[in-house]
Amino acid sequence: SAASDVYKRQWPLISLPMMLSFCYIYNTTRSFGSTMWRSAAKCGATFVAVITAVLGIVLFNRPANAWLLALALLFCCIADFVIERDFRFGVISFGLAHLVLIGYIAQLGGFRWGTVVAALVIYGIIALIFRQYLHSLGSMLLPMVLYPLVLSFMTAMAGTLPFLSLIHIPSPRDGLL
Repeated sequence: SAASDVYKRQWPLISLPMMLSFCYIYNTTRSFGSTMWRSAAKCGATFVAVITAVLGIVLFNRPANAWLLALALLFCCIADFVIERDFRFGVISFGLAHLVLIGYIAQLGGFRWGTVVAALVIYGIIALIFRQYLHSLGSMLLPMVLYPLVLSFMTAMAGTLPFLSLIHIPSPRDGLL
């Protein structure tokens, strides 16, 4: 329809300045500390990404699994708001977002055995870099050990998608494993 064509052409011209404005407000109000308005500005920038995903899904008639991407972005939006109020719940919200993204990525390329190896290598590097801080985490130890693991798997899964990978990583479908 004509309306969807206008949105397809105009949204990028609207969304980028909106996102940059929210980021500018958030950054320039740093001296105010953690306020409701500052959190709203941070959340606003992420919400532009959520709306962009939803518009893309609807206007470009994307498959049903694309809604997982919108849901993950929504969790990120919630996490952006919550993390400044309660760090633990913010980390949990971001963790949920990344788990949903893992589900979305899995639907794009399926599970690949090389992903496990890549994720464990990434996680091992992260663990080596941050091992000196583990003793000071107290009650945050478990979330702060699990969160990088989730991020490592998400990164490895995205990096080993067949259409993104420069190196073929065998999967069970190849009959090699």
